[in-house]
Amino acid sequence: MSISGYDDGYFDENNKTNMEDALRRFREAKHSGRDEWAPDVHTLENLVQYCFEAQKFDDALEFASMWTEQAPYSADPWHRKGMILSSMNHADEALKAFDRALALDPTDTEIMINRGIALDQSGDPDGALAVFNEMLDRDPENEEALFSKAVLFERTGEYREAVKLFRFLTASEKFSKEAWYELGCCYDGLHEFEKAADAYEKCIDEEPFNHNAWFNRAVVLSRMGVIETAIDCYDMAVAIKDDFSTAWYNRGNLCAMIGRHIEAIDSYRNALKSEPMDVLTWHNLASMYEEQGDYMQAIECFTQAIKLNSRHYDSFFGRGACYDALEKYDHALKDYDRALEIDSYQSDLWHAKADILCSMDNYDEALECYRTALKISPENVECRFDYGVTLYESDMLTEAVRIFKEVIAQSPEWSDGHYAIAKVYALKNDMGRTIEHLREALELEPGKREDFDADFPELVSSRKLKVLREAIEDL
Repeated sequence: MSISGYDDGYFDENNKTNMEDALRRFREAKHSGRDEWAPDVHTLENLVQYCFEAQKFDDALEFASMWTEQAPYSADPWHRKGMILSSMNHADEALKAFDRALALDPTDTEIMINRGIALDQSGDPDGALAVFNEMLDRDPENEEALFSKAVLFERTGEYREAVKLFRFLTASEKFSKEAWYELGCCYDGLHEFEKAADAYEKCIDEEPFNHNAWFNRAVVLSRMGVIETAIDCYDMAVAIKDDFSTAWYNRGNLCAMIGRHIEAIDSYRNALKSEPMDVLTWHNLASMYEEQGDYMQAIECFTQAIKLNSRHYDSFFGRGACYDALEKYDHALKDYDRALEIDSYQSDLWHAKADILCSMDNYDEALECYRTALKISPENVECRFDYGVTLYESDMLTEAVRIFKEVIAQSPEWSDGHYAIAKVYALKNDMGRTIEHLREALELEPGKREDFDADFPELVSSRKLKVLREAIEDL
């Protein structure tokens, strides 16, 4: 909930130059310990307003305090001091200043509204609501009070109540843009994404260069699955504010989602221009290079993410996968082990480590890793299949049969399970079961015939091979 009172853009460039010059002279005098720089009340008022607008709150507070000393019986300097303190999140001190201002001018509605906002900031939303309701009892059409009350409802999650007030305020000349924007936020909170998108569109119609409205509309459109239009909205947001790193990041994620990898890389690179220390952006950028097969570039980006967060599990896993793809198995294994130190309850990582160990001909340790992975995720049929293959390659044929039977039970329509167990039965000279599973595999995937022609001459005698070929000939 923002403090009410100052409008941005009050100072033109000439006035800004004068204010900056006054600020410089004040700081020089303060630094040297001289007391001769003594601005009058009018200058102090302008300095407070300028510093508040420029968000130079420390300077604004100092000038406001000087102003209260020069005009202690005027409500205005106390009000402005309260606004500054509230903007600095010093709610309790702000309330004291607002109370002093109201003691001097009890009928000022702007002070009352800002006092209500400060009450909410201090953790007293009920007190804030009482203030707004008291004002509305006096003046039911007070738009400042209605808007502040609506924002309070929104902040406390009472979206339906907030929607009623914001919808009323969309007809307000003063608050229509803000009301449409906040309506979008409320509908988003209610998961009514189409209404949220429409509200943000209305806000954009009135304020086309509101980058936050374009951004929020993109967010709700992406939640609706309207990805291309969401990307267009992010394009508008970054066109208005080119250093909008979150918009660039989100745009990158959407481009990655629909396979526009080059655009995703460009978006992440733009996000890093203003947020170079963001770990997730470096990680996602690395993932895109990995998708492109540019493993060295991916490794560099994963490494940067790890430098920024030495416990970033996903980046160790990702970098390990790149080393695996480059057949740098020692490096891959080192990264997988580091990731497991961070989080050992990840089935996919144990599976990946097992695969690496197989590539290094370390079958005993690989089997242990497959078993660990399956304890964590017994539904992982691909891991179970790889476990079976490793048992087969380790000549543990009886155990391999058991595992491949489990694979077939989990995924009866997956031809690989039937084909793999057929190979095991062939080695065990069980021709009946070999034929049964070969036929099943070839019915599910006729292309397996090429695998059969390559594999089975090495497994069985020429006589048995002829029998097998005859058995599958009619498929």
